[in-house]
Amino acid sequence: MTEQEARAKAEGTLGLVVVFDEPQYSNDYAEGLVCWQSIQTGTEVDKGSTIHLRLSKGADPSTSPAPEITPTPTPGASTDPEVSPTPGSGGALKPISYTVNLASSDKETVRVRVTVNGQDQFNEDVQTVLGVRVVTLYGTGFQQVDVYLDGQLSETRMMNFG
Repeated sequence: MTEQEARAKAEGTLGLVVVFDEPQYSNDYAEGLVCWQSIQTGTEVDKGSTIHLRLSKGADPSTSPAPEITPTPTPGASTDPEVSPTPGSGGALKPISYTVNLASSDKETVRVRVTVNGQDQFNEDVQTVLGVRVVTLYGTGFQQVDVYLDGQLSETRMMNFG
């Protein structure tokens, strides 16, 4: 989410006071996107409360790229769909762990669908009792990750797959 989008949602929609702290390097968020917030999504707070946000300065130049990991599938262990490279992405796919927040659902189970640049990478019914579900996603470079809960777009993020 950009600075303008975050400010519009926090101030206009939620009635919060927005403070932008110093930007920080983030290997997970593209430059100019919100990469951290002081109030966790789904937390109830009073109107007029202050939320601190930080924008990403992009990938940390002091970090070296992670070694390439090729996952070895265990027969019958995964229900994740087969993943193919995102068109135009080039290079080997790299895995990341992505945490889906289920706390906002008041239902016992919810259909979680996660896409990377529009391609399904996870699509299952998940019990909400734990509050989160960690899924493994594959991609290269910066990719858009969309999370749908029961068919409704819940979250969009730009993620760095390295």
